[in-house]
Amino acid sequence: MDNVYAEKFNLAIRLHIENKYDQAKNIYVELLDMFPNDIFCLNNLAILSEGTIKEKLLLKALQIDPTYKDANINIANYYFDSEFYEKSLYYFNLLIEIDPSKIEFLLKIGDINFKLKKFNEAIKAYKSIDLLMPNNAEIFTRLGQTFALKSMLKIDTDNSNEEAVFYFEQALSIDSSLKLPNDFISQYLELKGQPTKALLYRKNISDKIDFKFIDAPNEIRKVLIIQAPGDGNIPFRNIIPNTHNSYILTTMFLNEIDTLDHFPKFNVAINCVGNPDFLSEKLINNIKKIQNKFTNRILNPIEKILQTRRDKIKFLLSDIDDVIVPETIILNKASLRNIIDNKDISNLSIEYPFIIRPVGGHGGYGMSLIENLEALSNYMINEAEAFYCINFHDYKSEDHYYRKYRSVFVDKKIYHYHLAISNNWIVHYFSADMLKEPFKRHEEHHFLDFPEKTIGTKAHKALELIAQRLDLDYAGIDYSILKDGRLLVFETNSLISVYPVDPDHFSYKTSYADAIFDAVDVMLDKYSISPD
Repeated sequence: MDNVYAEKFNLAIRLHIENKYDQAKNIYVELLDMFPNDIFCLNNLAILSEGTIKEKLLLKALQIDPTYKDANINIANYYFDSEFYEKSLYYFNLLIEIDPSKIEFLLKIGDINFKLKKFNEAIKAYKSIDLLMPNNAEIFTRLGQTFALKSMLKIDTDNSNEEAVFYFEQALSIDSSLKLPNDFISQYLELKGQPTKALLYRKNISDKIDFKFIDAPNEIRKVLIIQAPGDGNIPFRNIIPNTHNSYILTTMFLNEIDTLDHFPKFNVAINCVGNPDFLSEKLINNIKKIQNKFTNRILNPIEKILQTRRDKIKFLLSDIDDVIVPETIILNKASLRNIIDNKDISNLSIEYPFIIRPVGGHGGYGMSLIENLEALSNYMINEAEAFYCINFHDYKSEDHYYRKYRSVFVDKKIYHYHLAISNNWIVHYFSADMLKEPFKRHEEHHFLDFPEKTIGTKAHKALELIAQRLDLDYAGIDYSILKDGRLLVFETNSLISVYPVDPDHFSYKTSYADAIFDAVDVMLDKYSISPD
């Protein structure tokens, strides 16, 4: 009997190697009829099987012998591939007890914990690999990615960004062309107002013009999406949903484009590059080349975007009646430090009170209100390369609250999106406690229903003129209304965000947000042409 078993088992293995899977499976089944508890046949038949049959065969083998390594590996990988990550993790943890130095098992443990957002366990696994296999760019990249996601999700964020940068730097010391580390570090530096340093990392990324295609399940058009590296792009997925818009994504890098031959066919295109703070001349010229090739087919042309920089917008809008655009200048770090040291702003076009904020900073990062010489002397200059200094206009209402309105321009028409009310002069919708104080939502609802009545006729007329003057296909504006009815501009550009509404708490906003999405869809239809 042993000779018969060995002969049949060896034949099955040979057939398996020769890719004659059905014949091999038949022999394993025949052997299991004779030896139903044979763990080797159970395991090998499982390899040739799918789904729950594979799972049952492997579990039976492990019930007979829990220490059978091959079956443990196969069941762990089966659960991983099936995205049953907790089950997969259980078996890989068993395997690492059997073989503590197996890098393959540690890597899977790290990757599973990363997927499960158990970041500390993922970091522990990746660091264990580093001890066994030092100086590995892939492991350093995984460590950087884990710390980066911890920070992004605001999970135990102490120094997570800095740790991410540290490990990404280690990866780049081994392979300077890695995209993810270069992308993250350059974006991190840009957010800290250090575009010159960021540019060094941007230059490491391939400059080849490339395309990524994401098909829509119910396609009605193909949309070319032009982006820049980093986060200074319109969040297009909110306003151009992938349900019926197929995406052709292309990212503009820094070296000059030689040819635009073999460009994919599209119906309409939009330049989503929206942050004028950090646009290099080469990147701008690359976008202009695409615009020139496809005349009148690129929405939001780059030359219009450049006019929306904080210190330039006043030249575009300040002559519109009833509009206040605060005086804004840029100072590099050395000049700002010199002004602080000398306690003198008399040669500047701004006056007290004014705001200092890093160029490129968002979300209030590094922003301070400088009301007098003492506040100027106490301002702590961070690592940013340059700073905006912006005259501050007190826009506090009679009830001592600050109000920031947001409206959107689609095809130069106005759509109102929200009103944030805060007791802090730095107003952000997410921190304005709109849920805690019901009057805020009532007032926001009234603004959306009756915008002209709420902000006044002359301010509403000013918005119409601003939409025309910007001359962008998609843009937005954050603003307030002063006590005399004039419109105070905070910023106006294409990066003004619009998101789907939380229907549980802000159902009154749904129709207004949907109107914006519908308007974008109509605009894309208007400018679409046959790609042939």
